[in-house]
Amino acid sequence: MSNDLSSFPADDRYVRFTFADTTRVTGLLREFLPTELLSYMNLKGLRRLHDQQLAPALKEIRDDLNLECPLIPHGLVMIRILVEHKSARDHGLWLQLNRSIATFWENQGFGLIIPVIIHTGPKSFVYDSPQNTFSDLPSAVCKYLPTQPIVVIDLSQCTEERIWKSQVLDHVAKVALTILRLAQQDDLNLTHIRKILKERWPLQSIYRQRRYIIAAITYLRFKGSLPIESLDSLRLSMPLAHPINPRSPFAQELREEYAKGMGDGISQGISQGISQGITTGLELDKISVTEGMLTNGFDWQTIQEIIHLDQHSFEALKIKHGK
Repeated sequence: MSNDLSSFPADDRYVRFTFADTTRVTGLLREFLPTELLSYMNLKGLRRLHDQQLAPALKEIRDDLNLECPLIPHGLVMIRILVEHKSARDHGLWLQLNRSIATFWENQGFGLIIPVIIHTGPKSFVYDSPQNTFSDLPSAVCKYLPTQPIVVIDLSQCTEERIWKSQVLDHVAKVALTILRLAQQDDLNLTHIRKILKERWPLQSIYRQRRYIIAAITYLRFKGSLPIESLDSLRLSMPLAHPINPRSPFAQELREEYAKGMGDGISQGISQGISQGITTGLELDKISVTEGMLTNGFDWQTIQEIIHLDQHSFEALKIKHGK
């Protein structure tokens, strides 16, 4: 796997897409947060703060996930949980967290804020904070250094066995955490991925869960370590998997990250792979939706106005259906 992709934003998108669900992120916190901290958190009252609920200054910071949870026994006191994903060492993390916290306090007053870092890098997590940087100074001096405690979910130190034995993580979370862990440790192979997506995913999974299978395959296209043709074959061999809507926020974010990557000067080979992955994946989903619309009696003009297939796929489908 190319090191150029070690911190590619697709990782952030996949984490946010998976754990935007309140029930799912609650399971993540129950599994990995310290027991002594959980005993003071009413996770039944956990809620996600959406962008429209944040002050304009907080929207600009673009934290991965903003959550709020009542404090036990002080039900009116809310703990704000700031979830950040990191796939490589970030020397500016301490400043990033404190900038976000300071902005929150400036706009909404002082409050309890607990940063939670989901680390999927291949090496152990390193926190570059003032206290860690100057740890060799006398304790009488160190106590004056600013601190910002964090909770770290370090997948480089978490075994696949622990993930799958968890009693509080659901299958979507287990699949996502396993794939993120394997992708960063350059340990992906099609047989393993097929087992994770087909054998370990419950056949009775509800409709909404099925799209996460396609999200996982889309993420793997970005990582570039498995042949796109093999991933497309895997996707087509899973008839229970409902495709991602090409107009969904997740699909749009993938396109935006591709455009940003091109602007940032990602190498030509990686750019071509990402482009092919997006085009292939989204067009396959569009074709699937188009054929469903044909079955339900939509005319070609209406379909093209709604789906926006590329001209080549559009003409090929018309020939296939005898038009």
